[in-house]
Amino acid sequence: MTGYSDSKVDRLTLISQHLKLVPLVADKLVGPSIMVKLIKACKSNEDKLSALINALEAKRADAIERAREWKDIIRSNKHIKYERRDKDKRDPKTYFKNVDWDAWEDALLDDVKESDRSSNATTTPTFSALRPVPMPSASTFASEMRTSGSSASPSLDCPASSTLRSILIS
Repeated sequence: MTGYSDSKVDRLTLISQHLKLVPLVADKLVGPSIMVKLIKACKSNEDKLSALINALEAKRADAIERAREWKDIIRSNKHIKYERRDKDKRDPKTYFKNVDWDAWEDALLDDVKESDRSSNATTTPTFSALRPVPMPSASTFASEMRTSGSSASPSLDCPASSTLRSILIS
């Protein structure tokens, strides 16, 4: 007896079949329900599943690295008072909060062959278009905070944000 419902046991069983996805759920970066939706969207397609695993592993590694950078910055600058949202960046979970998992699922469900697409047709994005969006590093943010002299977040333009915005709008 685990104390879990049958549906949760089924979700965890499905996730445990993919060992590289287990740490994401164990660290509570992605919930089991979301992870199962993404796995089921792959429809046993090994290429889609490996693309999903690679993208999530890269996103996890990036989140851990950014969290480590923020821990170091906050630890080294004890005289600066940081806002709560800046302190929250020490936790890798922060970088998974605003991910549009429905767009990832839609991209995985996309079964249209490349030969069927016309060059001008508007289609849903492929999963390869949903790579992790690069974010400014914590050191860049901290240096901008010091130069601006304010506690408000500086405007950070990310080159991939327009690409992601166009994917999500279409």
